[in-house]
Amino acid sequence: MAFPPGRWPAITTAISLAWAWVAASGRGVDGGDMLMMDRFLRWQATHNRSYPSAGERLRRFQVYHDNVDYVDATNRRGNLTYRLGENQFADLTRKEFLAKFMSYDGNDRTEDDNTVITTAQGADANMWSSGGVNVSLDPASVDWRAKGAVVPPKTQTSSCFSSWAFTAVATIESLHSIKTGKLVPLSEQQLPVAAAIELGSDIQFYKSGVYSGPCGTRLQHVVTVVGYDADESTGEKFWIVKNSSGQTVGVEEPLSMQRRILGPGLCGIMLDVAYPTMSM
Repeated sequence: MAFPPGRWPAITTAISLAWAWVAASGRGVDGGDMLMMDRFLRWQATHNRSYPSAGERLRRFQVYHDNVDYVDATNRRGNLTYRLGENQFADLTRKEFLAKFMSYDGNDRTEDDNTVITTAQGADANMWSSGGVNVSLDPASVDWRAKGAVVPPKTQTSSCFSSWAFTAVATIESLHSIKTGKLVPLSEQQLPVAAAIELGSDIQFYKSGVYSGPCGTRLQHVVTVVGYDADESTGEKFWIVKNSSGQTVGVEEPLSMQRRILGPGLCGIMLDVAYPTMSM
């Protein structure tokens, strides 16, 4: 059998990975293993992922294998309002994922933190307030993306624990657009924030649908809530959440999180919320 010349690097990589798998697992390679290896190599090419050594590649394949098994098993359950998928975090353990994005500690917040005032280009003043708001006359749905007031998500790097800064800038960008009609991307260094959540275990692999847990209320990561709506087929209400972990988290859509009127909200999304106001 002749293989196209361009396929030889992938084929030799697959063979070396198979031998390493045999050595590490102490058993032979069956058809399922080979399919998973091919799936891993295609995922690696899609996300431009490289590893410093054959040993590290094998370790990442094992993590990927476990994660994909979990994703497939979860989706087969068929009783959830959301689906999981292979995104750019598929070769990370849960601990590594949290280390990369757990950049917020709600326990550090004090009663004096209810209002923070800062400045940003294009505004006389920006006040971040977490005070109560009368929502009795709110429309059934709001989506500032549809109004052109939301820029695409930006990728938070593992060396910069600053989800609060990404969220701060995202809310100021949107407010500036709403007030002026001009969407102007800003720098995360121009400063503050919107809603903190716990990173539920399935958020790592979220792909589509209305996320409904599992998660608690230990605030770990800051996101931007850009609207809310309800599922047309089920009536399930949800928040439209813009993340700071890049645009390819599952499908290229923000996270839809189940919306609860009372209590702390799913993943604690109602516990620590702030928004900007602008004087023109």
